[in-house]
Amino acid sequence: MCEEREKVPVFLETLTSAVSKVKNRLQQQYEQIYPDLSDIIRYVIAEEEASAWNLSPLSPHLVLPDLVKAHMAQLGLQPFSNRSDNVLKPPVFTEIQEPPAQAVG
Repeated sequence: MCEEREKVPVFLETLTSAVSKVKNRLQQQYEQIYPDLSDIIRYVIAEEEASAWNLSPLSPHLVLPDLVKAHMAQLGLQPFSNRSDNVLKPPVFTEIQEPPAQAVG
């Protein structure tokens, strides 16, 4: 029983850290696109963080980016997925090709 109680604070600390990292990344990425709107971006992120904790208390860091994206779209700010310089877009990995076999002899 005591061991389970010790796991809870570690989980909450890890979860809080994950949410904080996502918030910081979102703030930086949106400010790259909208540098003059840092206060609005911070407000949107804070508001949607509260929604994320309510919607998914065990994994708010997973839903927060989508909530922020939707809120930004409601404000008329173009979401990242519609931009050619998409900084949230996952990297594109090209297929790794094996080098041609070299003839021996």
